[in-house]
Amino acid sequence: MALVGAAALLITFPLVQGRELNWPGWTLAAIVAGLPVLVLFARYERARERRGAAALIPSHLFARRSFTAGLILMLVLFSGISSYYLALTWSLQFGLGWSPLRVALTGLAWPAGVSCTAQFAFRRGHQCGRRLVAAGMPISAAGTAGLAWAMTHFDGHLTSGHLVPWMFCTGVGMGLTIPILSTLVLGDVPVQDAGAASGVVNTIVQLGGAIGVAAGGIVFFGLSHGPAVVPAHFTEAATRTFVYTAGIFLLAALLAPLLPIGAQPVPGGEPVTGAAPSGDRAG
Repeated sequence: MALVGAAALLITFPLVQGRELNWPGWTLAAIVAGLPVLVLFARYERARERRGAAALIPSHLFARRSFTAGLILMLVLFSGISSYYLALTWSLQFGLGWSPLRVALTGLAWPAGVSCTAQFAFRRGHQCGRRLVAAGMPISAAGTAGLAWAMTHFDGHLTSGHLVPWMFCTGVGMGLTIPILSTLVLGDVPVQDAGAASGVVNTIVQLGGAIGVAAGGIVFFGLSHGPAVVPAHFTEAATRTFVYTAGIFLLAALLAPLLPIGAQPVPGGEPVTGAAPSGDRAG
């Protein structure tokens, strides 16, 4: 736990704080140092397994293509979600001067879209979950690209009505993806490894969010130190961030074919068929 925690801190803290601190040398050194710490963690875990001791993360989990690819997909997806919402809040609240209440009410279009497709995804996820993810991500990308278009086209005259259809569209795609994604990622994991695998999924979700904050901030504000974007340019900054986020969602769609179709039986144990990204509920 100490090793993996140190690696996560070395990698994520400089990413989040680097631009604000004007990228001092120690930020890049910390990111580079985080990689060998991860390698050391992996070697330590394998050594424990060779001695017959319990490992925090069993190394054989990553031999399953669906699990490894699913983790990468989740890392990519949740980094995109973080940058999406940060750009939306920064541009509307600080750029256009909208109140927090107005921003929040406009943002309800996203969960409204999710609610339209989530139940369908739950019902059909065990049969065609991979296809649902592959379909949902381009829909979300299209909604995000539409948001970028609205920001550019209406600029200072932007209203909630200009944004709601695109946010709803993004939510529809997320409704096809998020409710079943954890089950798909854990679908080929034997029950005896469910707790460790679910813990890894939780960690990846949090890491993806942190990376999204860092990457989205860099795209929005640029690499320069301090608030490089003034209110008059916030919609322009939001536009390029939404274009970046749409690309992130399309990248997640490209990874979807590597997921299992559903929860299929595998050698060595029953699959995790109803797992949520929480160790106490998996299996």
